[in-house]
Amino acid sequence: MSNKERQTPKGKIAILFLALIIVFSVDIIWSMIKVSAVDGDMWRKRAEQLSKTNTTIKAQRGNIYSSDGKILATTVPECDLYMDFMRKPRRDKNGNVVYRKDSEGNPIMIQDPTTKQLHKDTVWVSSIVDSLYLKYIDTVSLILHEAFPETPASDFKAKIAKEHDAARPRGCALIKRHVPYSNWDRICKLKGWNRCVVKYQSGKSVIHNKRFHTYGNMGESIIGFSTSYLEENYNGLEGYYDSVLRGRDGLVQRRRLTRNTWAPIESSPVVTVAEGDSVRTDTITGHPVVNGSHIVTTIDTRLQDIAHYSL
Repeated sequence: MSNKERQTPKGKIAILFLALIIVFSVDIIWSMIKVSAVDGDMWRKRAEQLSKTNTTIKAQRGNIYSSDGKILATTVPECDLYMDFMRKPRRDKNGNVVYRKDSEGNPIMIQDPTTKQLHKDTVWVSSIVDSLYLKYIDTVSLILHEAFPETPASDFKAKIAKEHDAARPRGCALIKRHVPYSNWDRICKLKGWNRCVVKYQSGKSVIHNKRFHTYGNMGESIIGFSTSYLEENYNGLEGYYDSVLRGRDGLVQRRRLTRNTWAPIESSPVVTVAEGDSVRTDTITGHPVVNGSHIVTTIDTRLQDIAHYSL
């Protein structure tokens, strides 16, 4: 009897598995060689692109001063207040959804008003616990009332409560636009409320700069103001000297350290290298921010104030 006839079914299966292991091992080794040697430059370049990003730093717009050295126009940060009261199902340590139960430990069944079907009553949790919400809701309303005295605190409280108590709260509910940064920051520092305040809306920060006139509308048409909420289009002195006041935005290249952590890469200076008869200039990774310059006008605040209120 030959060796081939003596092989048992188990021996044939073992040989088959051994052949498969050899094939897979060769395939893995070839893939490693291909990734590191053949396609290595392409993957390293792609990883470099994904781990670096360019970030624009806005330049600080210059101030406008009067002839007696008082500030007529300056830049102050303001915020759009969005709040997230969206509820999520509570889960146990194993990640399973927690349902409400009766005194006997049986899940409570409720009827869906839309589909008329019975389902388990889920335990929902908000981004802020009820105790902290009730503790600071009046404080938040008063902070907003301080920023906007024409609106009663009760109106702000009612608007926030409407969003919080809704059957399906929105994840990004607009409460008030143009909130001064100091007031917005006070709300963010309240315990529990820092998780409710939305910091980014549609991928953009809710904090933006606003041009502020120290003396209100006194000489506003001469000083100038922005003619658009979305773009920095100015008239008056603001528009005429826009190139002086605007400055230049900075560009900083950042490298990803972890998923949500980025570190700036220091900009390298421009280096000129002579290579034979040619000259090569190395590119830089970014450029620093250049804040706008200040301008001094011939406006006298005392005379302007008299003329303004006389007219």
